[in-house]
Amino acid sequence: MLRSAAFTTLAVPRSFTSVASRASPQAMSKLVAAASSSSFSSLPAAAMRHQRQGGGSSSSSSSSSSNGDGGRRAPWLRMAAMMSAGGATASVSTTAGEGSDNVAPPPSPEKIDHKVKFGAVEGEVRGDNPMKKPIEVNDPLFWMRDDKRTDEKVIGRLKQENAYSADAMKPLEGFKDSLYSELLSHVKETDATAAYPKGDWQYFTRTVEGLSYSIHCRQPRGKVVGKDPEEVVLDENLVAKANTASSFTAVGNMKTSPSQEVLAWTCDTFGGETYDLIISDISKGSNADKIPKELDRIKDVDSGIVWGADDKTVYYLKMDDEHRPFQVWRHTVGEVKGVL
Repeated sequence: MLRSAAFTTLAVPRSFTSVASRASPQAMSKLVAAASSSSFSSLPAAAMRHQRQGGGSSSSSSSSSSNGDGGRRAPWLRMAAMMSAGGATASVSTTAGEGSDNVAPPPSPEKIDHKVKFGAVEGEVRGDNPMKKPIEVNDPLFWMRDDKRTDEKVIGRLKQENAYSADAMKPLEGFKDSLYSELLSHVKETDATAAYPKGDWQYFTRTVEGLSYSIHCRQPRGKVVGKDPEEVVLDENLVAKANTASSFTAVGNMKTSPSQEVLAWTCDTFGGETYDLIISDISKGSNADKIPKELDRIKDVDSGIVWGADDKTVYYLKMDDEHRPFQVWRHTVGEVKGVL
C-alpha cells in the first residue's frame, strides 16, 4: 500500500513512455528511479535494458552501469535536444511511494462559475453560419483570461505556477544546462543571411554571438556581405534594451518606403501579439548605436504593414475584440489619426 498519492511529472522521450507502458512493476520501479535521479543520465540505459529483457524480470544482469551502453546515449541526447527544442515531449505520471511526503502539491486554481455562449450572439460576429439558438457552457477558469496582461490576480497565479515548475525541475538543472550547451554547440551564432535586392540597396540580417536578437542591415547593391561597408537599419538588441515595460520584445514586420528613406516596423513588447506600428527615418545613415528616429507611432495593431505609392502612406490592420485582423486602415505620416 502506498503511503502517498503524490505525482511526479517528467518530460521524457516518447520511446520511454512506450517502454514504461509495457513494464512490469519491478522494471517500472527501476525506470522511475532512473528518471527521478538528479543526473537523469541513467534513464536511457534503464529503458534500453528493459527493452532487451522484453519487459521481463529484473535479473542481476540488468543492473550493469549505464556507461555500458556507450554510444547509445549520444543519439538519445540528440533526440532529447530536438524534442525539447520543438516541444515534442511526453509526460509520464508515476505514483510516488515512500519518502514522497515532502513533494509540494501543484497549486490549484480557484473555480468561479462563468457562462460562455456558443452560437449566434447579438452584437457579435460569430462566423458565417452560427447556431441560431446559442448554448451556454460553464467555464470555471474563464477568470484567468487577461488580454491586457494587467490583472494582478492572474499574474499572481502565473507566478505560483512558475515557482512550482522551477521547484519541480530542480533535479534536472544540470541536465538542462548540458542540453542547452549541446544545442548551442550546433548553432553558428555569428552569421548573416543572403542579401536580397531592392532598388539600389540590398538587405540582409546578421546575428552576433552573445546577442539575443537580430540586426537588420543594408548596403549598396552588388556589395559583398561581411566584407564591404554596411548600414544598420534596425538593431533589435537596442529595441529590447529600451523596453522597460517587460522582459519580452518581438519585432513583427519591417518594410521600407518606396524611396527607402523611411522604415515602417511593428513591435510587440508584452507577448500578446498586439503591436505598435512605428515609422522611423532611416535616411541619415547607419543606426549601429541607436534606434532610428521615430516619426510616428500607432498602438494596438496587427503586425502586417504595406506601404502605399509614396513615403507618406502606410496601410495597417486593426483587430476586433477577439484579437482577429478586422479592419484595414490608412495612415499618413505626420498625421495623428489613421483613416478606415
